[in-house]
Amino acid sequence: MKLETSAKTSAKTSAAALAFAITAGLGLFAMPTAAAGSLVNCDVDPASIALRGIEPEVFNAINKMRAHAGLAAVTHTDTLSRSAEWASVDSAKRGFSPSNHVDSLGRNIPTRFAQCGVPSASRIAEINYYGTYATPADAMKFWANSSGHRAIILDSRLKKVGVAVIYQGNLRHWTVTFSS
Repeated sequence: MKLETSAKTSAKTSAAALAFAITAGLGLFAMPTAAAGSLVNCDVDPASIALRGIEPEVFNAINKMRAHAGLAAVTHTDTLSRSAEWASVDSAKRGFSPSNHVDSLGRNIPTRFAQCGVPSASRIAEINYYGTYATPADAMKFWANSSGHRAIILDSRLKKVGVAVIYQGNLRHWTVTFSS
């Protein structure tokens, strides 16, 4: 289900922004039992898997939310970032971030994680958000106010993350991937 919310009007932008957020398709999944093999349809620019640009703002905000709840910080990993980057690039090519988290190749979260090289884990999850000129604060505000997204961020069993944002014109496609 897609929700529309007004994004904050910035002095730097002349028009009000309309943000779209993803609320359906939330959930935690068990990873396939097979070990992750070689990458399958998960090619991304190697330079894109490091936290860059404004991505650290989301990573730091996630850890701040967790600390406020008395939880340990999550650790950023390149492998999870690869899966997040692929999902955000795929969403940008489609022009929307799918609420069911199924990519354009028909892969659900467990399949995409495995094919992007994420090692088997007992728990995995993914959250996404997209919107017009969507800032890290916009994404975090939505996730913090959505019970399903908030539950994923505050799941103490999820200890590793990957964060990616892709710009598509005036749209920003955010994906955060998690594993235990």
